[in-house]
Amino acid sequence: MGKGRQAVVEALAHGHPCRSCGAVCCRYVAVALAAPKERDDRDLIRWYLAHRKVCVYIDRDGDWWVQVGTDCRHLAADGSCRDYENRPQLCRDYGTEACERADHDDENIAEFTSIEQFERFFRANYRAEGARLRRRHRRYVVPAP
Repeated sequence: MGKGRQAVVEALAHGHPCRSCGAVCCRYVAVALAAPKERDDRDLIRWYLAHRKVCVYIDRDGDWWVQVGTDCRHLAADGSCRDYENRPQLCRDYGTEACERADHDDENIAEFTSIEQFERFFRANYRAEGARLRRRHRRYVVPAP
């Protein structure tokens, strides 16, 4: 953990962190996505990215995710949970060490908010062999914006 992230985690540990953050973690849903292996997978990612408030990213472990920006239905105007006692286990398990304010976007391998960004990344990292897609490199290459 870098110095900056450690400082944020320590600061979040003093007092209740959810009171001042704006409930960032309650404003999206992220779902695991299979890495593209076929042309249809590529097209599905393009379809996701054609929608507003959607991004696709590859986390530092190489896992692919689709993220949809949408507020939790239990989120109150002050950022608190209106159904705190009945919240899902995922919410119960979420702690300050995983807080969005302590996590850095630059720790993701890549993040796409548009089809064009994804296509640049795709061309640098994949080639089509019939209906199948093959990785060009062992590690992903991230093209300059």
